[in-house]
Amino acid sequence: AAIAGLCAVSAVVALAVGYARTADALRLAERNASLAGAALSGVFRGVESQAPSRRDTELLTELLPYYGELARRRDMPVEKIVEANRILGVCAYRTGNYMLAEKAFLQVAQTRPTAADEYLLAQAMRRQGKDAEADALFRGVAGAYADSTNAVDRFESARALLALAQERADDPDRARAFRIVADLLKDDPQNPDYRFQYALILGASPRLYASEPIPGVRPNAGAILSSLAGEFPDRPEYGLALVELTERRLRGIRNPRAVDRNGFSLALEHADRLLARYRNMPDAVSAVV
Repeated sequence: AAIAGLCAVSAVVALAVGYARTADALRLAERNASLAGAALSGVFRGVESQAPSRRDTELLTELLPYYGELARRRDMPVEKIVEANRILGVCAYRTGNYMLAEKAFLQVAQTRPTAADEYLLAQAMRRQGKDAEADALFRGVAGAYADSTNAVDRFESARALLALAQERADDPDRARAFRIVADLLKDDPQNPDYRFQYALILGASPRLYASEPIPGVRPNAGAILSSLAGEFPDRPEYGLALVELTERRLRGIRNPRAVDRNGFSLALEHADRLLARYRNMPDAVSAVV
């Protein structure tokens, strides 16, 4: 009886020690998994915030499966994987890997995509020559969000309408985009994204829209883009739009005036800065050329 009792006590003690060790191991594993998840999230966000490079895009592509597996094992919210794919898609798009960008945004689209996600997916498709599919997506964004009470969604609908209008100055979609952007600017005239879209509309068709003033916003596309490019050097699209606008204006000028030459010099300066900072971005290289 004494031996049996001793064995029972020993078994209980062994089980208690084993349980404690297992609990400690589980806590350690959970802590390590949490640290790994935080580290991977930091890598994705860090790459997103810096100048694009193919190497960084390849790194994110290699890390994404591990991040996904870690998220599934820890039962992380699906938003974590969505965020990782969204960052990968943006980085891939900026480095000219439009096929990878499309793949990443398609993954995002399978969950709860935002209007911006759908817009970027359409842009990635258009860059690959998938015009019909891209236009259908642009049309969907414009139709779904043009009357939204959310300013961010309405802004994306305006971008989609401009993408549909392309270079056609008198296109009805451009007129709809102008009305949306004008309303947004009335509520927030200092918003850089709203000002940028307004400048794009003005630059393509100044005669149509410069006569419709918006309080607090000067109706001069070049001045708006020059100001934005100077204020936000980490937003390459502003400088690229300024270079494109200057190039478009100079096409038909046979005898450039001093103001034209000054504008051209300013655009060249922006182009050089863009190339120095974003040498892996195809649009920056094209702007300089």
